[in-house]
Amino acid sequence: MKVSCLDLPRTNSLAPAASFGPLGRRRWKGSPQTLKGHWFAQALLARWQRYLQQLEECRHEASTEAIHQLRVAIRRLISQLFVLGAVLPGSKCQRACRILKRQRQSLGPLRDLHIQRRFAEGLEARFPEAVILSVELSRQERALLKPVSRRINHNKSSKLERWINRIISDLEQTITETPEHEQLTGFALCCADSAFSETVQRRRLIVLSDSRTIHRTRAAFKKFRYIVECLPPDITGLSKRQLRNLSYYQRRMGNIQDLVVIQKGVSEFVRQHKALELWLRPFCAYLRRRQGRALRSFEKSIDKLFQFWPPPGLPVASVSDAQCPA
Repeated sequence: MKVSCLDLPRTNSLAPAASFGPLGRRRWKGSPQTLKGHWFAQALLARWQRYLQQLEECRHEASTEAIHQLRVAIRRLISQLFVLGAVLPGSKCQRACRILKRQRQSLGPLRDLHIQRRFAEGLEARFPEAVILSVELSRQERALLKPVSRRINHNKSSKLERWINRIISDLEQTITETPEHEQLTGFALCCADSAFSETVQRRRLIVLSDSRTIHRTRAAFKKFRYIVECLPPDITGLSKRQLRNLSYYQRRMGNIQDLVVIQKGVSEFVRQHKALELWLRPFCAYLRRRQGRALRSFEKSIDKLFQFWPPPGLPVASVSDAQCPA
């Protein structure tokens, strides 16, 4: 089953689009659940199509939300390929991950400007001096948008498409209720368990006064969360509410990181415009108070991490007994 990056529907749904042959003939249409074979093929197909959809959105208009959603889609696809790279060493998953990581990193500076500008614009009524920041950030954003849009438009997904179609085809050959099917499922659970262990290790190293330790924990938690989300609920036993709790926990750390990015941007602006330092002092004081509130909020819920894994519906033996890939 081949999935083309052309003619994808412009929707936020994860329902897959039809794929088309060279002459435009429809090859397949339906939901991922109609696929035969291993559930991983269904999950990979859904995330691949989501990535293609968001890529087309950015090509049409590289808006703030479109850039954010593309970065999220890339992260989710990378997490899927990370697990597959552990269980299918010869599938070029690692090379695909490297390509996707470069794409995500190229969008990082623009995303940081979006965060800073939206924060400043939201406070213009309360702090008129924030208008100066908004104008400067908008100027920087316009200057960066052109090269970013050029890279997005020249993003060649054909190589990724060939690799992922091949992986999906291989996974579809794995019929359910066979030893191979159970082995792949066990590997996936093992990867989730390993990602959670890494998150716990980084959580134990958190120093609230050092935002870098929180950022490292957030990066590890993202990896864990996106792996868990690709696992079927009948395997993990996680409900939609429990999955939302993962999102809320990540968001608390994300709020802290956003404020760190904003603080760095403001500090750099003040360094370059010394004459405005006194005028921006009330805004900077408010920013520090926001950072303090965000840290206190995270501190209250920091140990909720230990409630997330293993979920009550998943016997510990199902993970510990699995033979993880080397």
